[in-house]
Order: sequence, then structure tokens, then C-alpha cells
Amino acid sequence: MGFRTWSLVIVLMGTSCAGPQTSPGAVGLNAPDPPALEGANLRRLQLSSLILASEADDIDPVDRAAAAAELLSLWLPQSRELVLESIASGRPEVTLAVLTAMRDEPRVDPAFRTALLTLLPTVSPDSRTVLAEVLARYGQQNASLLSDVSALAASPEATPEARRAAVQAIGSFRHAPAAAAASLMELVAETDTPESVRLEAMTQLSRLTGLPSDQSVDWWLGWWNANRDRPSERWLQDTVDALTRQTAELQRSLAEAEAKRAAMAWRILMTYQTFWPLQSIEQQQSHLTELLEDDLETIRLFGLERLAVLLRDGHSASAAQAKAIALLGSKTPEIRREVAALLPELDPTLVEGVLANHYQTETDLQTRAALLPLVATRAPELISTSELTEMLAAESTRRAALDAARLLLISSDAEKNAAIMESLQPDLRSLHASAPSVRTAELLGLVGNEDDLALLANGLDQADAKWKETVAAALLRRNYTEALIARASDPSIYPSALTAARSAAGLDALQKVAQLTPPEQHRERWVQSLLEETRELELADRLAADEILKSLAVYISEAQRASVLQEAWAAGPPDEASYRLDLARRIAQLELGAGNPQAVVAVLNQIPAGQLDDELTQLKFDAAIRGRLYDDAAAIHGEPDIWVIAFESLQNSQPEVADLVRMEIVRRFQDALDTTLRERLDLAADPLMGEATPESEGS
Repeated sequence: MGFRTWSLVIVLMGTSCAGPQTSPGAVGLNAPDPPALEGANLRRLQLSSLILASEADDIDPVDRAAAAAELLSLWLPQSRELVLESIASGRPEVTLAVLTAMRDEPRVDPAFRTALLTLLPTVSPDSRTVLAEVLARYGQQNASLLSDVSALAASPEATPEARRAAVQAIGSFRHAPAAAAASLMELVAETDTPESVRLEAMTQLSRLTGLPSDQSVDWWLGWWNANRDRPSERWLQDTVDALTRQTAELQRSLAEAEAKRAAMAWRILMTYQTFWPLQSIEQQQSHLTELLEDDLETIRLFGLERLAVLLRDGHSASAAQAKAIALLGSKTPEIRREVAALLPELDPTLVEGVLANHYQTETDLQTRAALLPLVATRAPELISTSELTEMLAAESTRRAALDAARLLLISSDAEKNAAIMESLQPDLRSLHASAPSVRTAELLGLVGNEDDLALLANGLDQADAKWKETVAAALLRRNYTEALIARASDPSIYPSALTAARSAAGLDALQKVAQLTPPEQHRERWVQSLLEETRELELADRLAADEILKSLAVYISEAQRASVLQEAWAAGPPDEASYRLDLARRIAQLELGAGNPQAVVAVLNQIPAGQLDDELTQLKFDAAIRGRLYDDAAAIHGEPDIWVIAFESLQNSQPEVADLVRMEIVRRFQDALDTTLRERLDLAADPLMGEATPESEGS
């Protein structure tokens, strides 16, 4: 891009942020500066000017022409200045892009008349035909333009090429055939006219009248003498008839060519569809690149569809992915849209390098919309709130804009999120009022004010489960928790209500979660939340938390409670002796009830024996007996009486353990067992002497 173009863009960016100012040279001339541009117009102007004036070799002519058309459609002083500079740039590709856009622009801007006339003598051959058509359009608005063009065509000082360009322009003035023919005939009749200019004049006369082009000078002079005085309406009728014949012939030829091309494309496509599934995956992958490079648009679209199938079946096709991404530069919007829709499934490393550039230069609104959600996740800085507003307003791009807005609101930083919230509120509020949906409700929940949130909360009582689930999650992000907790009995709202309850602090959070008895499908999640909340408490609050869990014995097992308390014990409970004893007591009771006697002994062994009270001493002894830790049990009680009592307590509940205890009693206390103790142990005689048999076996 040239220095002046960059300078103008920078000036435009500056004036978009500042109010109108009067330059020193304009004082007293009543020529105020152009008004400041609004955000959307400024963005359109900047992007279009950069594409139009880019010096990159890979800019598509169609993209340049589209950028020029965008500038012309703005109809602003700043855009006119950029167009005028492009016309005078001396760069054929830029000039052709501007002329192409002018030819197709519905409105004719008289500000360009002088620039177009100035361009005529030096225009490149590639642009000459387009310039002629543009001048003819301007001639319909200003009749004097034909005289100016004719003057150049007749000027002996002008080069033959410049005069031929002017002659070609005259031939395009079909709205004034008589005047145009008169100018051309003057060149034909003038003996000093260069031969190349005279031949061009006769060619344009043929185009203008529909008469054969291979006539001599004398023939044209005779024709002119016979027809120069005809009424203008006859000239127009003849011109219309000639153009009709030419158009009919061109349409017939074009229709035949298109029919042949369509038939060929259809035959090729049918062949591919018939035989493609019969090929192996390796063969399909090797042929994909050929499909994506095919000259026929139909085949390229088929290739994109087959690539999508392979990707969804788990086959990467890396080379084909690169070819598909390259089709983002296709001239066909339909192909670019298909590629844009496929991008989320392609290798991110391939997409990263091209996404930003293609998004910034894309002119097709549907393709741009298809790229928008992906840009929101990978290059959110490229999306402006003004662009989101524009796309929300158009039904064809609304879904993509809603998806992108959601991604920005749930992932962007707080500062940008706040700006988006402020700018999108009115649009989303209006959109939700006119066309409510799950997505508009969710976004309004993310950006709305207190009144909006209250309105959405009232709607949580409706029947649509998806609506309730989505809106509840949005309200949760805004810390609108009371309405969610109040509706926790609803299975769709319960997950958000549970998270809302957990947002409280300490035991208060655990208490709130405990009160949210869940629907059946959320019970496991609720139990897990209770245990997690307990683990997150201060160590000093674990016993109080266990009391809450104990009240939920239907849902929380003793083993789960013991596991949580064991973690607290392992973390090192407070030094306060009474707390340590209470925590150890609770763990011992729970572990013993859960059938883990070894765990009880392991905990109580960490407390000096002198600090154990009678209850803890007895718990340790019972756990040692049940866990076959007989040495630990003997260290607590060295007399057989207590062991026999333990044996008796286990006979009904754990007979196998009781048998082992009896054998250990006999082994340890053989000499101390009197008749009474033997009877309580169901021993008839000393089993170690070989004569004893349990009475339970009979005589």
C-alpha cells in the first residue's frame, strides 16, 4: 500500500474518534471537514481500503472489486477520496477493480467524472472495455461527456492508442446512438485519421448499429448519408434490435456451453458417487486432493463432503485438509462456506495460520458468519461488538452471531466481557422479546440487568427442560442464586442450584447442600458434593461436618464418613488434646462399624496410651481382637477374662473370628484357664493335650 493510502487510513481512524475541526487553510472557505465516521462505517472503510490497495500478489481480483464496491456503497467523502486515489494510482489491477465496481454500482457519483476522463488516455488495454462502459453510464447523467470523449478521439495531439480508447468509449454510448454514430463517422470520413483509429471507429459503428463489421469506408459513408437524418427513436429501435440479436446469440451459445458443462459434471459426480464407497480408506485419502483441486465446482464440493465423512470416521487425511483450507480463497462463495463450516473439524495447527487472514479479507457475509464462532475461540480480538450487532440484526447470520457472543461471554477476560455486556444488552433484549429462544435467553442472562434476570428467573417454572437448564446455568454465572435454590426440586435446575448452594462459605455451604435432597438422577452428584464440601472445611470443623453427614445416614455410609475423617487425621488435627481424642474416637467407631479394625488400631496407636480414656482403650482392644492384632490386644489386657468376653461377643456376629480368638486364648492363656473359662469357651478338655473336643461336636 502506498504512503498516501496509509496516511489517509490513519487520518480516518483519527477523525473517527474526534469531532469535526477546521484546518487553518479552510478558515473562511465554508468547507468543514467530513463528519466523523461511526464504528461500523469506519471498520468497513478501513478493511476495504486495505484490500483494494494491497500490494500482495495473492489478492484475488474479485476480492479487490468487492472492496472497491464496498467503498462506493458507503457514499462518504472519505471513501470517495480513497476511490479517487485508486483511480490515479497507476496500478492496473487496482484501477480495474475500481472500474468493475463502478460498472455494477447502482448509483452514479458525479464526483468521479473528471478522474475517469483523465484516466481515458492512459488506461491499460485490460481495463479499456470496462472504462468505456463506465463512461457510457456517466454519459447518461451528463450529455456533455460524449463531447469530451469525442474531442479526445479526434485530437491529433493524442497518441493513436489514446484515441482508440476514446473511440471504444464512444461505441458504448448506446443510449445516444445518433450522436455517437456522428462522432464515429467524423473519424471515418477524416482523411488524416490514423488507420488504426479508423478501423476501431468502424468496429464501434458495427457494435452500435448491429450492421456487419467487415464493410469498407465508402460503404459506411454511403450508409451515413442515407441515415444521418433519421429520427432518434429509429436509431434507438435499430440499436435495440441489434443488441437483441447479439444477446440472443450469446445466450444460445452460453446455454449450450453450460448444458454441456453441467452434463459432464453430473456424469463425473455420478461416477464418483457410485464407485467411491468401493475404494479402501487409503485410496479415498489419496484421491481426495485431486477432487479438491478439480476445475469443476461440483467435484470440489463433493470432495469437501467426502473429507467431512472421513474426518468424522476418525481418518485425518492431512494432505486433503491443507487443500480444503486453501479453498477458502475460492472465487465461489458456496465453496468457501462449506470450508468454513468444516474448519472446526480440521487440524488446529493448519487452521491457526490462515484463520485470521481469511476472516479479515472475507467479503461474503455467510462465509464470514460461518467463520465467526471459530474466530471467537481462537482469535477473539478480531471480533468487534459492532460486528456482532450487525450480524444479530440479520436473520441469516443471527445464529452464528449468537454462538460467537456466547463463546466470548463465557471465555473472554473480565474487561472485554464488561464491554460486550454493555453494548449487547439492548439488542439481545429486543431480540429475545421478538424471537425468544434458548440461546437468546442464555445470552440475556449473561448480559442483562437485574430486571432481565428477574424476568428470566420467573420463566424457570415453564416446561421446557432445555430452556430451564441453559438459563439456570446463565443465572448461576451472574450469582443469581436464590431463585435457583428455591427451584432445586426441578431435575433440570438442580445441578445449577447445587453449585449455587456450594457458593456459600464453610459449614454454611455444607448445611445448604445437605438441605438440597436431590431427584434420583442427581443423587450421586449430591453425595459427592457433600463429601467434597466436607473435605474443603477447616480441620476444626470436620467433626461438626460429620454430624451433618451422620444425619444423612440413608445416603452417606459409615465408610465414606470414616474416609473423610481419616484424611483430616492424616493432615494433622489441631494440637488440642480433647479434639484429637474426639476425632480419634469418631474414626474408631466408624472404622470398626465399617469392618476396618486395623485402621482403628493404626489411628489409636498414634495416641500415647496414657491419654486414652476407658472408651478408647476398649475400642482399641476390640479392634485389635477383630483385626487379629493379638499382641496389641495383649498389651492392653493381659488377663484371659477380658479375652473370653470378647470371644463371647463375637460368637453370634462373627463366628469365624470368634474361633480364631478362642484358639489364640488357649495358646496364650492355657495355664490360666479354669473350668469356668473353658466352659465359656466351649472346651471340654485341654485341646493342646490332644484330648479336648468342643462340646458343640457331641460326645
